Amino acid sequence: MDHLALIKKIIDENEDLGCRLKSSEITENHLIQKDLGLDSIGLMSLIYDIQDVYPDLDETLMTNWQSLKDLIEEMKKHES
Repeated sequence: MDHLALIKKIIDENEDLGCRLKSSEITENHLIQKDLGLDSIGLMSLIYDIQDVYPDLDETLMTNWQSLKDLIEEMKKHES
């Protein structure tokens, strides 16, 4: 599965996340808070939507995720 595409799809479908960038501009190197502008509530919403696909993704680890690459690496750990 294309993890970045999933993240972009979720961002496209949820304007209330408050993402500063268009999904077409987003790369895995973008920082979640600094570049995308997601606050803790926006990040939790994103994580909950990702958990629909990756139910074992541990949202308590989100404080460790600085970039989308960090989040994607965690998603890869939970592929079946």
